[in-house]
Amino acid sequence: MAKYEQDSLSESVVKAMQGDFRVVYSELNGEMTPVQESSNIVVTHKGNTFTVKKNDKVVHEGTFTIRTAVMPHQIVLRYSKSTFEGNLGGPRVGIAQLVGDTLRTNLPGVGYPPPTDFITYPDSDLVLAVHQRVGSEKGRGLSASKTASVAVW
Repeated sequence: MAKYEQDSLSESVVKAMQGDFRVVYSELNGEMTPVQESSNIVVTHKGNTFTVKKNDKVVHEGTFTIRTAVMPHQIVLRYSKSTFEGNLGGPRVGIAQLVGDTLRTNLPGVGYPPPTDFITYPDSDLVLAVHQRVGSEKGRGLSASKTASVAVW
């Protein structure tokens, strides 16, 4: 298998990622980005392609693969169009986690190794984003965990 080739078990994750996801939180270098900068970003997954729109204008397009054989799962973005030239010319290898209608990603720049967790810190040049499937922004409500003695609050 090539270094960033999608493994066969990843097909179900790709299928679950189909549709539109709005960014509801993001941070760069350990700091939350301004809400007005991220709340108008929508990522659309269709097959193994992605489109990122900001204020309904396409700012990035390309293809993606998921590797579930590694934990956390790797997402590999290959840009065919980007308003940031640094995204063009190579794979951008990050990590992704999809739970229900919530997608988390942590992405370094093109050519950098993938992060190992969903944390950013000063001078890391990592972009952490939490996306919510469009139409499910209200979430699932507060509930107690069925597997641990904790409550979501």
